[in-house]
Amino acid sequence: MKCASSIESVGSGLPTLTTSRFRLRPLSQRDEDFYVSIYTDEALMRFVGQPMTPASASDAFQVFLRSNERGNLRSACCWIIEVPGAETVGLLALIPHADAAEIGVMVSDAWQGRKVAQETIGFFTGYLFRHSECTRTFSRHTRTNEAGAGVMRRLGFTEMQEVPGGNAFRGWEMTREAWREREGTVRQVLA
Repeated sequence: MKCASSIESVGSGLPTLTTSRFRLRPLSQRDEDFYVSIYTDEALMRFVGQPMTPASASDAFQVFLRSNERGNLRSACCWIIEVPGAETVGLLALIPHADAAEIGVMVSDAWQGRKVAQETIGFFTGYLFRHSECTRTFSRHTRTNEAGAGVMRRLGFTEMQEVPGGNAFRGWEMTREAWREREGTVRQVLA
């Protein structure tokens, strides 16, 4: 997937990133209410796992804030997905694992079905492969999330045999090599 992009420096912290439709800006203190509302919403969490309590979600938010300050893609990081000058759409999180980087996207109810996850996961996978030492990314969702599976297939991710979190989840991975091949194919088609 090819997305127009730009990177806006934010000093020593994480960068603000821009896709063709969205701005991904590092999570900040003003985002706590939105973050907590996403992770405590039963309807939104049904495809991810159990909803958090407000206190647990607030604690997780504070952990991301501290981690974001380091500006290190080898640490857990979180961005707000927003329409520039308009509304907050969702969250994108990066969770490093020993052998890969997990990308998770949570989209507000009002933006469901509008290809937010497809655009941001596709963009962020390319960003990681271009700007980090990461050689494999993955995303996961509950087995009942067929829309999520469709997104990952369209992006060219391959279904994983073993998924962190066990059999309740489906996982999808992309290696740096597969991404390079896919990017080369996309460029040829667009030329």
